[in-house]
Amino acid sequence: MEKSSLIKELLSDFETISLAEARKYNLNQRFDAKFLLPLPILNQEIKNLKSFFLLQINENGQSLSTYETDYWDTEEMQFFGDHAKGRNKRLKVRKRLYSDTGDCFIEIKKKAKGKTDKLRNPSSLPQGTFTDEDKVFLRENNIDPDTLKKTLSVVYSRITLWSTDREGRITIDLDLEVSNEKEKDLFDHIGIIEIKGSRHFHTQMLKRFETPLLRYKTSMSKYANGVIHLNEYDSTKSKLLHPVYKHLLKINNIE
Repeated sequence: MEKSSLIKELLSDFETISLAEARKYNLNQRFDAKFLLPLPILNQEIKNLKSFFLLQINENGQSLSTYETDYWDTEEMQFFGDHAKGRNKRLKVRKRLYSDTGDCFIEIKKKAKGKTDKLRNPSSLPQGTFTDEDKVFLRENNIDPDTLKKTLSVVYSRITLWSTDREGRITIDLDLEVSNEKEKDLFDHIGIIEIKGSRHFHTQMLKRFETPLLRYKTSMSKYANGVIHLNEYDSTKSKLLHPVYKHLLKINNIE
């Protein structure tokens, strides 16, 4: 199926919620789950959600948004290492530009015991550097910006669906492009579904998704995925990587 046909199928007949209305609901503290899907499977699953979800649209009536994100890590790649090893407590530092609105934020994502806590602060451009205000924000959260370096850039298109009870949302990411200072690559044959919401919403959605999509469930992050792919890790020799990331090395062959 062509991408244009897929998107049309995903978005048709959904009732909508405005971006202004959606911003009233804070999900910075939430429970997450991710599924990495081939596009035909993604299409089959999403078209069954129309009765339970609202499609988020911006002030121009657009439902597909572009996100541009830069990630920072330590010289030793500590944040990536904690994630790849499957450690329970880990964090990410990123700067995200919402291209359609021009909003930009410096963000810290902390994860512990399955719960995600996202801290963020408005930031000015350019993305590739820390402003003085960014550095203050990081230091206030016990992160030394002088020990960090930019390691990866990620660009993708996102569709957002809100549950009718507003307890959670599902995001659908397409056309994932990852790059570093040397190279870049595009994953245009997969989609990433993320469940984000209250414990109750998380539990209910897992019941809905778990059986048909069990083989596609992953703890992957876009950051770890990009680092692994661009650095060509050898899954047959590496003792560092958590098993799920060894699977991601075969991402281009997923069926």
